[in-house]
Amino acid sequence: MRLVQRKLTMTIVMLTTIFTTTFIYHKTQSFNKIYYQGVKFLEADFPSRSLPFFESAYGMNPYHGPLIQNLIGVYEQLGLTNRIHFIIQDIENSVFKKNSWSHEEYLDLAYFFYKREYFSLAEIFFKMQIKKKTTLKVQQDLAESLTWQKKYDEAISVYNDIVAT
Repeated sequence: MRLVQRKLTMTIVMLTTIFTTTFIYHKTQSFNKIYYQGVKFLEADFPSRSLPFFESAYGMNPYHGPLIQNLIGVYEQLGLTNRIHFIIQDIENSVFKKNSWSHEEYLDLAYFFYKREYFSLAEIFFKMQIKKKTTLKVQQDLAESLTWQKKYDEAISVYNDIVAT
């Protein structure tokens, strides 16, 4: 009787493990497949065709830095500025709560938003980058981003930190 219970328990555990890992694998594979299909269309200079793939991939994983960059780039090319603001609000409201990016991804996104003159978002990413790992260049760019936003006192504080080090 006890042996039957053990076998049954082991079978249930094994099936649960197999199901869970298979589900995670397929979900990851479907995200990658959808994302790279969008990249393929974008590289072929078909931004309107890449848009549904990027939006679908964003629904699966809104924490993927290159996806965010591609999606905002496509929105800009197609003139969909209202959707850009939605993505920006989503980033400000929820993405930072997860805090799952590496310091390279923070820096990539900071410069991405800085180049597109979304200085408030660039500031957030620069500050998150400084918390993880700071360099002189990151501090200078944060100060410049603050200056563009007319946050002069904060910019002076950052420059004072640079001089102090």
